[in-house]
Amino acid sequence: MAKIVKFTLTAAIICLGITAASFSFAQDSTNIDTTAATTDEQISAQDLGVSNPTLLPNNPFYFLKEWVRSTRLAFTFNNVKKVELENKFSNEKLVELRKMTENKVAPEKIKKATENYQKSVEKIKNIADKIKDTAENNPEVNKFLEKFTNQQVLQEKILQKLQTQVPEAVFEKIKEAREQHLERFKDVMTKLEENKDKIVEKLKNALQNGDESNTEILEKIKEKMPEAVQQKIEAIKTNIVNKVIEKAEQKNETNNCLAIEKPVTDFCKLGRIKIVKDEKGCAVRFLCIIPNAPVNE
Repeated sequence: MAKIVKFTLTAAIICLGITAASFSFAQDSTNIDTTAATTDEQISAQDLGVSNPTLLPNNPFYFLKEWVRSTRLAFTFNNVKKVELENKFSNEKLVELRKMTENKVAPEKIKKATENYQKSVEKIKNIADKIKDTAENNPEVNKFLEKFTNQQVLQEKILQKLQTQVPEAVFEKIKEAREQHLERFKDVMTKLEENKDKIVEKLKNALQNGDESNTEILEKIKEKMPEAVQQKIEAIKTNIVNKVIEKAEQKNETNNCLAIEKPVTDFCKLGRIKIVKDEKGCAVRFLCIIPNAPVNE
């Protein structure tokens, strides 16, 4: 009889926790940003496949949200599904971190939220290590990697922007998180995708889905990748720069603008290209925006 009572009480507590946590998730899902991402400043929660959060890590009830995440992960036994789920959680935690920064939450709380995001990034790598298949012999792994690459590039863009927005006391922590994120991205890609050409192809597609002109993202990723991949990424960067220049030239020609002077060879391989336009909308010159470097307009 005592065992039955104990079981009933335990079940009731679990149900109560699930109900409360589910309510907090429902609150998060009521405000979904539907804005499409075209630049790093416009990446929405929906672009990462998650909801715009209302329950943030500085909320005393946030532990319920974490409890539900842990429970869902514990009852997901397929490692490919498990890594997909943890990747979703990392997307959620990064969006939460960004919102806390926008809300000017205390630096110590932003630091703690950053550490929570870092733990999720580490979990993704640990789960991926348990997957025995590769993209070549398992379509589900390949499908995950395509989505993973797109979202990791978006994550890197958000982290890139956050590094310029967080309080000075948090700068080093965000910088550390950014480096760890890229390192673990490399670990997962090289573990699950043996074909180096396929890694580059997935990166190229991911950049085309967002801000093509941001070659700094590729430069940071390139630093972490094996040498064989680095060489191929360098070629992508050159193609991206040429494509941006070519599009600006074509638009000027269509709009009867004066021809724009082409930049020098190897222009802006370490930053993001910005097209300067006049009052008529004609492109007049190109700028290279390099993080932490002064820009002469």
